[in-house]
Amino acid sequence: EGNTPQDAESQLLAARALSGYYLDPSYVDWTRRENPEDTDGDGRADRWSQKDELEGILWIGNDTTGDGQVDFVQGDIWWDGQIDYSAFRTEDGWEQTNLVEAWMEMDFSLPWARSAYENHDLEMVLNDQPVGGFKDRIPEGNYSFKLPASALNFTPEGVPGDNTIELRTTHLRGGHYVVGSAFDLKMRMTGTNVWAAAASAQEARAEVLAMEGLTLDKPDFSVSSGAMRIDGPEQPKVGDKLVVSVPIRNLGAVGAREVPVALQRSAPGGKAVELARQWVVDVPLVGEKIVSFPWTAGASDHTLSVVVDPDSEPGDWSESNNTALVSLKVTGDDQQPTLELEGLEPDVVLNDSVFEFRASAQDDAGIARLEAAIDDGLWKDVPGESGQRTVKGLLQPGNHQVRVRTTDTSGNRVERELPVKVEMRVPDLEILKPEQNANINMDRTAVRMKVGADVAKAMVRRRQKRR
Repeated sequence: EGNTPQDAESQLLAARALSGYYLDPSYVDWTRRENPEDTDGDGRADRWSQKDELEGILWIGNDTTGDGQVDFVQGDIWWDGQIDYSAFRTEDGWEQTNLVEAWMEMDFSLPWARSAYENHDLEMVLNDQPVGGFKDRIPEGNYSFKLPASALNFTPEGVPGDNTIELRTTHLRGGHYVVGSAFDLKMRMTGTNVWAAAASAQEARAEVLAMEGLTLDKPDFSVSSGAMRIDGPEQPKVGDKLVVSVPIRNLGAVGAREVPVALQRSAPGGKAVELARQWVVDVPLVGEKIVSFPWTAGASDHTLSVVVDPDSEPGDWSESNNTALVSLKVTGDDQQPTLELEGLEPDVVLNDSVFEFRASAQDDAGIARLEAAIDDGLWKDVPGESGQRTVKGLLQPGNHQVRVRTTDTSGNRVERELPVKVEMRVPDLEILKPEQNANINMDRTAVRMKVGADVAKAMVRRRQKRR
């Protein structure tokens, strides 16, 4: 009684850690080869799983050395995607570890223009064991390489030992040039003891949670340029229908729902323009989710990127691995789209708060987006499949600018404005709480208002002051 949500969370984590500590995989018969999976795409099964219905445990066996034998196992209590036990196979049996999985992530950047580079091969080697790479490409954006647990060195005491990472590159067409890269080693762990000296248990917990590079309560979305695909003609031309896809992984500590993902396009040296956006219902801790965007090819040299959490909404732990890139050239003339507005004259005076007109957007390759905004408000997608759509909205009394913009599949953008005046009585509104110029030291506050009898809807919007 009187426990805080933090206390309840700590008790749950402690219970899971304690339960996981006493698991034993030695009774599992891995020769049954149930539910085979090919996780690295080489055409051979390297992962198997089976459920212990009586104990409520999902056992997962991994072949991390490529010899067809299970050498790294994991146990998931309650089958909820949270790994509670891990162990290596040794000559003496199973040796428990708090390592669940490990990934090496590298963010490649090109200091010079992309045209100055030639494709090359890269092989990543961990402790003399090849663990991944790519062939015949110019690396740009984030690349993820899963590290087999057997390749990592640990001391006899179970702490990380000396590990060496080597990048071996082969320049296919000669020449040497600069490619900037920064890498992170990501490890997911089960519960483990951490010692901290503090005046109270609360201070000790806060000190542990503040450790650099540690998270217990955030997702970490990851997309890899090496896994991006463009399905369609090998040499696309203007108007060809293509599909851009990439798997999304979650390397963090918790799952996430309703995750926004954007398809963006940028010309060489240009600013990225968002072409489309969708929301992924669920990004769990185990496995991956494939996100795909249909795209009609527009003429130009394109750098297409898939960006997870583009507005930093779900609180991603690390944004360095949120962007995957792929480049391609589409032959043809790069033309600007056209945009016409019909049904509402500029400087029109309305005696109704609801406005409506038609927006007609055309392009030789295709229209990627049609959006509308009022004054300095947020851009909102105008629904519809064709280039001609109906724009409808609600205006308050006074002078306004209704803005419409269209973006083609090459990232070219055209914008139009309609000055509109609404002559109506202003609704009665009085803000009761918070008081004007109030000092609020919390991350949320209640808003109370008094409105007139004819008010149908009242809304609140927070505006950030620019410094």
